[in-house]
Amino acid sequence: MFSTMRSDYENLANSPEMKEFTTILGRLAGIAMALNPPDTSTVHDFTPAGVGNGICRLIRSTLEGKQRCQNCDRENQQRAAKSGRPLRYRCHAGFVELVVPLFVQDKHVATISCGQLLPEAPSEEGFLRCLKRLKWLQAPQEKLRNAYFAAPYLPSRTIDSLLRLQLLFAQQLCESARHMREIDSMKERSEIRRAREYINENFRKNPLLLSEVAAHAALSPAHFSHIFHMVVGEPFAQYVQMQRIAEAKRLLQTTEQTVLSIAEESGFSCLCHFNRVFKRFEKCSPTQFRTKYQNCNR
Repeated sequence: MFSTMRSDYENLANSPEMKEFTTILGRLAGIAMALNPPDTSTVHDFTPAGVGNGICRLIRSTLEGKQRCQNCDRENQQRAAKSGRPLRYRCHAGFVELVVPLFVQDKHVATISCGQLLPEAPSEEGFLRCLKRLKWLQAPQEKLRNAYFAAPYLPSRTIDSLLRLQLLFAQQLCESARHMREIDSMKERSEIRRAREYINENFRKNPLLLSEVAAHAALSPAHFSHIFHMVVGEPFAQYVQMQRIAEAKRLLQTTEQTVLSIAEESGFSCLCHFNRVFKRFEKCSPTQFRTKYQNCNR
């Protein structure tokens, strides 16, 4: 069952429907499939061992190859999310990829990606073209040959049908997520709902004290702390920091403000503390996060 205690992305990634669908897809067509969060920071790869394109595994085994794949994936997933429609494209290595953005109540929560398909039936001519595209990849030619001729291939019309199937599955999955979100919302204690609304409106305030929010929810601080953690799934301080970091990421992506200005506007009174918290959540500094985002959107 979906739960508001986890993000929509985590709910989708852990749903039995997602796992069963990807298992069936892998068995039927040998196709790799993954679920990506909106910021594409992490990937939930559902591909069973031995399924997928061996050349892609060789590419991703190198630092340069992994970076090429990540940049290509990120760019096209953002294109699909922006348009709100499924997308079929050729990746940097020439393989056919499919992406389907998932929306819950008009909010982009995840993107399904699958493919790594040969663009044409395997042949010697096709293999030579593949070698030419991958001349930068240091891998034994015989190993590449074996991986190429074992790679999955589907005719163009079948790929179109697969994309349609992915879209129908995504729509059904998102409808289930929306329905369960509404049920969970109705179940949530009114005190915690008021507290979350208050935090979402006031997280920029520093300090935002637990006692202040508890008073707004009409609960004692100790009782509020316990109930909030139990219902939301995060301690109060952690939840507030999550809202502040989410706002900081938005400002880093959409404005030219300095990091200091963004830290203050997001509710952090100390730049060092902001940098430390940001790195704990995002595994990089605010400046590095902005640079990565700008590089991906050039």
